[in-house]
Amino acid sequence: MPGSVQNALHSFFFDVVLTYSTVKLVKVPHTYIAIIHRILQLIIFAYIIGYIVLWKKGYQQIQEPHGTSIIKVKGIAKVTGNNSTFYTGDETKYVWDTPEYEIPPIENNAFFIATRQTVTYGQTRGLCPTALADKLFCNGTATDPCKKGQPTPNTFGYFTGKCVESEENATMKVCQMDGWCPEELSSSM
Repeated sequence: MPGSVQNALHSFFFDVVLTYSTVKLVKVPHTYIAIIHRILQLIIFAYIIGYIVLWKKGYQQIQEPHGTSIIKVKGIAKVTGNNSTFYTGDETKYVWDTPEYEIPPIENNAFFIATRQTVTYGQTRGLCPTALADKLFCNGTATDPCKKGQPTPNTFGYFTGKCVESEENATMKVCQMDGWCPEELSSSM
């Protein structure tokens, strides 16, 4: 019995461990090729277990996910609003679509729904004097607050660099702006 176990181990050792097999299951009973094959397998196995897993702690590595999400707002809204600059009780019903109540249309990881809208009737795009409430008085000197191309302090427009008569009081000179006219703060609206 001990001889048969020894023969089985010897047979296993030479048939399995010291034999190189290909995909086509060709057995090459060449001892040196089999030893080189098993040494290469052992080196690769030791590299994976020893270096990647244990030394570099590859099992602890994480990777942050990267992705994009888009939020889309759909639908319409019925809004009742005042159609006058004075409180006359003149109510008008409006129907708003998504571009009208989602302002701005693109937010970073969020969306914004407008719940109030300021409507200024009678405004047109053009050149006009700033409102007296802005206190941007000028007299045509280099120290005037209205430098050409600079935005107005209330961000309703940009200065043209000119000094013009006020629409609210003709005796006063104010800065001229390029924007929505007349300005919201102006009493000439």
